[in-house]
Amino acid sequence: MTFQDTESGGISSLVEKLQAKQPSNYVLETSNITDQDLDVLFPEHYGIYPDKNDKSYLGKILYVIGLMNLVETSYVPKFLLGSTRLAALKKYGKQSIWTDKLETDEIIQIASNKKNEFGDLDVDLVFKVNKKQIADAIEKIDPVTYAAKVSNEINVAIRIGNKVVQIDLVDVKDNENSTEFLQKSSFLDLANNIKGLFSILLLRATISHMKIEPQEALETILEFAENNPNSIFAKELMNKQQDGFTPFKVRFSLANEGLKLILDLKKLNIKGKTIEDKINIDLDPRADFKNLDKLAQVILQDLNTSSADIFHAIRLSQFLRKNRPDIIPQVWETFKDLAYKRAQSGLTEEEFRIGLNEIGKILGVNQTHSNILNEGKQSIGRFSGVNEFNNITLFELLKSIVKTTQSQGKETINLNLSEPSSNIDLIEKVDRFIFVFWNR
Repeated sequence: MTFQDTESGGISSLVEKLQAKQPSNYVLETSNITDQDLDVLFPEHYGIYPDKNDKSYLGKILYVIGLMNLVETSYVPKFLLGSTRLAALKKYGKQSIWTDKLETDEIIQIASNKKNEFGDLDVDLVFKVNKKQIADAIEKIDPVTYAAKVSNEINVAIRIGNKVVQIDLVDVKDNENSTEFLQKSSFLDLANNIKGLFSILLLRATISHMKIEPQEALETILEFAENNPNSIFAKELMNKQQDGFTPFKVRFSLANEGLKLILDLKKLNIKGKTIEDKINIDLDPRADFKNLDKLAQVILQDLNTSSADIFHAIRLSQFLRKNRPDIIPQVWETFKDLAYKRAQSGLTEEEFRIGLNEIGKILGVNQTHSNILNEGKQSIGRFSGVNEFNNITLFELLKSIVKTTQSQGKETINLNLSEPSSNIDLIEKVDRFIFVFWNR
């Protein structure tokens, strides 16, 4: 598996652009943002849109793009996205930054001590023009100090001395509440070395296994579309089917609008690759981000729950272990799949390993041989990356299989793949290819 190199931050082209503006003997280096950098990066005052007297790096940017009417100056950044919330708390104090009830002074102190560097800072703004105009305006402030490019956000490289740090400008227009929640980072999780991304991945995995009532089952939904051909849903489904898609699953999904029931569809393209799409079954969300307590109660199907139960990965794991042990195996598999996909773009190898291990412990999932299994998956190319499967790990794998199947002292190992087994994860993933390996 290929993990993200977070130190590069995705701004290498911007660093090169800044380097070209420097004297030939002045070498720039990409750097994480330290606690000491926060004083010069963040605007001088919280809750007030920066004016011309603000001497901070970010304050200068906000003042200029506000003056040029490129962003809405009536909206003042809250700095609640991801780990930027912790960075802002360090700069402005707890009295200025929103915290959850489980984020006590002790938890905040632990999280603060453990995280004293930030890969980037996310700044919430309301854009009034396209992102390219804003990026161009930023570069004109001081080309020796600022460089910017457009992605899903506006990535800004800022030179502080001979090091370059990254700040991302995020447009929250029309989606302020959902953006804050979907990009949250829990201090409780951070205090336990769990990256904020994991809470959303675990929540999405939980949502995908919410109970579907009989009146909302796939057959019932398709029957509704057939009996109501003029409905919005039926027309959209017909268009998808004419394009070659086939409906195969009904599930819940969490998006910017909130929690909705959706229909999953799939088709094979000309290369034989499966393409998936989806259609909203619900026109309106069953719960949204304006009332997080209600959102938690609908997702967890428990009126005694609150926002804290879905805000923290640790708290959600504890709830599932205590109240929904029946869905943990399915949730865990979906959670791992989501984590594998995100590992290549948003996690380092260490963050990935720690996150899965800590959450797995709380859920009570047996991960004794997880490292061996991952190497086995890697060896057949299920994930990109260097093959680290060797004679030692092969021996450990075979030993684990012998123990799992209780084949000690026997001449052969017998496996019945027609029956599911919670102990044979590798075999379920690899299927027949492992037998080719054994027969060599």
